[in-house]
Amino acid sequence: MKVYEKDPSGTYIIRKRIALGEGYFSGPRLKLTDIKEIDATVNTIKKHNFYYHENPSLPEHTSLKQDWWGFYNGRYNTSLIKTETINFEGFNFNVGGANREPDSAYMKACILEKIVYPTGGYTFFNYEPHFYGAHIMAGGLRVSKIRDFDGSSATPVTKIYKYGTGESGDGLQLVPAEGLNSSKQISNFTWWATDCSGCCTGSRMTIKGQPAYD
Repeated sequence: MKVYEKDPSGTYIIRKRIALGEGYFSGPRLKLTDIKEIDATVNTIKKHNFYYHENPSLPEHTSLKQDWWGFYNGRYNTSLIKTETINFEGFNFNVGGANREPDSAYMKACILEKIVYPTGGYTFFNYEPHFYGAHIMAGGLRVSKIRDFDGSSATPVTKIYKYGTGESGDGLQLVPAEGLNSSKQISNFTWWATDCSGCCTGSRMTIKGQPAYD
């Protein structure tokens, strides 16, 4: 990005440039590494550096390693259908190949962890997962603490963030427009019949993994 100034003669002169530094997480996934402010003589006058939590890193874009909310959970899933046993027409069927529960360690993959400022000061960010109901972990992260260092003192200015009713950390369960569904996985039973003297009458079951409504 370039910033211009118009002189009295009507000529536009470059006053400064803003350059975005780029890099890659494994995957590969693009990341912002720094922001530079460059003057008209192409000297860097200000620079912000960004650092991330890269262990673990994120998986490939098409990975099935997802919790119910779509966040990375590090599980070696073969589908997005939760592994479970379902009784259908009096028979038990083992279905699915996934663990869709959230994992607080893997949620932090590649999240912003530190910013270093042109002055030499820096900021650290700490995170925690969301919780709801009776302290049930949900997908996604929220800021739990921010520590600001001025670059000359080892003592930071610390901000602590509390959430939930009475700062319990537990949020409210959200109910979708179509009503509360206690299951995070839909088993849809469909009956069908054809006109072939009853010998083709039967039933079919469809199972769909989906994000949690709650």
